[in-house]
Amino acid sequence: MLVYGDTRRIEDPREKAAAIRRALESWKITILPIERHAIVAGLLVEAGELEQGLLDGPTGGPGQAASRLTRAAAEMLLASFRALSSSSVGEGLAPSREGGKVGSSPPRPSPAREGASPSPTSTEEISAAVARALDDLLACELPATIEVSVPEGYAFYGLYPESYLAAAESALGSLPEGPLRVIGIRSIGTGLAAAVAAVAGPEATVTNVRPTGHPFSRRLALSPRLEQILLADGDSAPRYAIVDEGPGLSGSSFGCVADWLEDHGVAPEAITFFPSHRGEPGPYASERHRERWRRACRPVAEFETLFAAPGSRWPLAGWAADLTGEAVEVEPPLEDLSAGRWREKLVPDRSLWPAADVQGERRKYLLTSQSGHWLLKFAGLGRYGREKLDLSRELDGLIPPVAGLCHGFLVGPWLAEARPLPLVPDLDRRILLAAVAAYLARRAHLKTRERGATVSQLFEMTSYNTGQALGADAAAALEDWRRRLPGIARRERPVLTDNKMHAWEWLVTPEGRILKADALDHHRGNDLVGPQDIAWDLAGAAVELDLDERELDGLASEVSRQSGTPHAERLQLDFYRLAYLAFQTGRHTLAAEALASGTPEEAARMRSAAERYTQHLRQALSVLFFPVGPEARDRLQRRRVIAPEADRAVVHEDVGGRLAVGHLGDPAVEAVRAEPGAGVVRPAGGEDDHPEPLLVEPAQELVRPLPRRIPMLLVPPAGVAVENTVQVDADDGPGIVHDDHFPPVLMRIGDLS
Repeated sequence: MLVYGDTRRIEDPREKAAAIRRALESWKITILPIERHAIVAGLLVEAGELEQGLLDGPTGGPGQAASRLTRAAAEMLLASFRALSSSSVGEGLAPSREGGKVGSSPPRPSPAREGASPSPTSTEEISAAVARALDDLLACELPATIEVSVPEGYAFYGLYPESYLAAAESALGSLPEGPLRVIGIRSIGTGLAAAVAAVAGPEATVTNVRPTGHPFSRRLALSPRLEQILLADGDSAPRYAIVDEGPGLSGSSFGCVADWLEDHGVAPEAITFFPSHRGEPGPYASERHRERWRRACRPVAEFETLFAAPGSRWPLAGWAADLTGEAVEVEPPLEDLSAGRWREKLVPDRSLWPAADVQGERRKYLLTSQSGHWLLKFAGLGRYGREKLDLSRELDGLIPPVAGLCHGFLVGPWLAEARPLPLVPDLDRRILLAAVAAYLARRAHLKTRERGATVSQLFEMTSYNTGQALGADAAAALEDWRRRLPGIARRERPVLTDNKMHAWEWLVTPEGRILKADALDHHRGNDLVGPQDIAWDLAGAAVELDLDERELDGLASEVSRQSGTPHAERLQLDFYRLAYLAFQTGRHTLAAEALASGTPEEAARMRSAAERYTQHLRQALSVLFFPVGPEARDRLQRRRVIAPEADRAVVHEDVGGRLAVGHLGDPAVEAVRAEPGAGVVRPAGGEDDHPEPLLVEPAQELVRPLPRRIPMLLVPPAGVAVENTVQVDADDGPGIVHDDHFPPVLMRIGDLS
C-alpha cells in the first residue's frame, strides 16, 4: 500500500544559517533554563538539517564545515543537558496561570528554576565555538537552495537527541578498545550521530551516509573517499557506531550499513547500533537483518525512563511548571496517554474504542498539578513545535485551548467533561454541520507555500491501493479519471488542511460547544498527503461523519460563503473522496500488519477499520462506465442542463467520455430490464456494445438478453430532473433527448450511489 511520504522543503542555506545565529542570540538573553535548553536543541535540529541538505546536494557542498557546525551544536546540547540533569529543575515552581486559568500572564520564574541554569563558563565557551563554526561555513561557497528532508523523529515521533546522549554515556565506556567511527544515516542521523560523537570525545569521527532504494530494501554505495575514511586501519581496529531513528517496518537502513561493513571485512562484534527504541525491526525485515539485530549491541535510553518515569533524571512533570504550576504529590504525577491510552479516559466502553495506531501516535501525558489537569502533547522540537503553536493561535476558539509550548510539548488544560462525538448520538446534525463549516472555513484561509501530494500523485496512490484492496479490475475502472486530473489540479488551492476528520476527534463540551481535537499535526505528518485543497477535508468529513449528498453540498457551500473562497466542485469532491478512502484503506492495512505480532487486539481493530474503508471504496466505485462515440462525448461536454421526461436515464456532465450508471441496488431508483424506451442511454455501436462488468455483478445478468441494446439503466424518482441525458442508438447514431416541462431540480449520479 502507498501511504508514507518523504516530506521535503526547499530552503536557502544562508537563511538557515541566519536562523541559527538568531537562536544563539536568543539563547544569550533567555532566562528559563528549560527554554534555554529548548533553544539549544533547536540549534542541533537546524544544524543537522543544514548539513543534510548540503551533503545531499549535487556536489556534496561544504560538507566538512557543515559537519563541524553540527558537532559544535551537539556539544553545546550535551553541556546543557548535563547541567539540567544535575539541577533541581521541577522543584518549587510557582503556578504560571492565576487559578490555573489559561490566558493569564505567567509569574516570574522561581529562584529554584533560575538557579538551574547551566554553567555560564562552559556554555558560553561552547556557544562561541558554534558561532565560529557558523562563520566558517558561511565563508564557503554555498548553493542557492538545498532540499531538506523533514527529520521525522524530531517532528513527529517525540525523538529527543538527549536520549542518544544518555545512551552513549552509558554504553561507550564498555565497548572494545579502538578508535570510534560514528556513521549517521541521513536524514536525522546527521544530528544524532553528532550527539553520540560529542559524548565519545574529539577523537571520534563522524561520517554521514544516504542509503538508497526501496524503503524496505535499502542499499548502500559509497565513494572511494568515504570507503577509505571508514575502513582505514590505525594502531588498533576501529569500532563502529551506526546511528539513526527506528528501526521501522523493515530496519533496512540500519541493516544495509551493517551489511556494507561486514561485506568489507568488519567483524560483527565491532558494530554497535544506536536506535530510538528497544524493539525489533518490523514485519518487512530480512532474516539476515533480523538475526543480526537480535545479537547486536544496541544501547537505548528511552524517553519514558529518561524523562517520565518516577525518579527520572530530568522529570517532564517539571518542564511546564511555569505554565501549569507545581505537580501535585501523586504517584505518578504524569499519566501516559500515548499509544491509544487516551481512550480509557474518553471512551469507557472498550467495545466502542476506535482503532489507534499505537506505534505511530504522538506522545501525550496527563499532568496533575496544583491548578488542575493538563494535557502535554508532543508537537515537535525547534521550529516544528513553534509552527504548531502558531497554528493553534490561528485556530483559537475552534480547538481545545493551548497555553504554551515547552521543549517540544504543547501544554493545555485537560477537558475532562468533553465527550467524543460518537458518544453524543442525540446531537443536532445542524449544530454539528455548523461547527464543521466554521472550522473548515477558518482552515480555508491557512494558505501555504508548502504542498503535499500532487493530484497526479494522489491518483497513483488511489489506483495502486485500490488494486491492492479490490483487484486489478477495480483499479482499471479508475483510469477514466486520468484525463480529468488537469482540471482538478487547476482548481486546487493548497491550505493547511486538517487531514483527520474522524468522528472521535470532535469533542462536545457540557456547554454544547464542538471543538476539533488533534487539529495541529496531520497536515505535516509522515504520510504522503500533506497540505491539500480544502475539498480534501470536505471529502474526509463526508466519509467520517457519514454525510449524505445534501449535507455535503450544504457544507461545501457554507465553507465557501464563510471563507470567501471558491466553492468546492463536485468533480473535486468525488475525486478526493476516492483518494481519501484509498489512503485510509492503505494506512489501516499497513498499521494492522505492523501491530499483528505485538498488539493483536489493536491489529484486529485496524483490520476492521481497513475493511470498513475498503467497503466504502467499493461502494464509491460502484458506478459502471460505458464508452460512447466522439459525437456523444462532444454533446455531453457542451450541453449543461437538459430536462427530459422523468423516466429517462441519468448521466453526470463530468463523466465526459463515458456514460455512468449508478449503484443498481439503490432503493430510490429502478434498474430497467426491459426494452429501453425513448431517451434511454445506449452505448454506441460496434465492439463497445458489450460493457465491461467491473464491480457490480448484476451487470452480467442484465446484459445477456439484449446484447445490442444494453438495459443497464437507472430511472430517477418522480419529480427529479436530470443533467445531460443522451440517447445513443446503435443503428441511428447519437442524439440528445430533452424536454423543458420538468422542474429544474438537478440530480447527479453521486446521489444514486
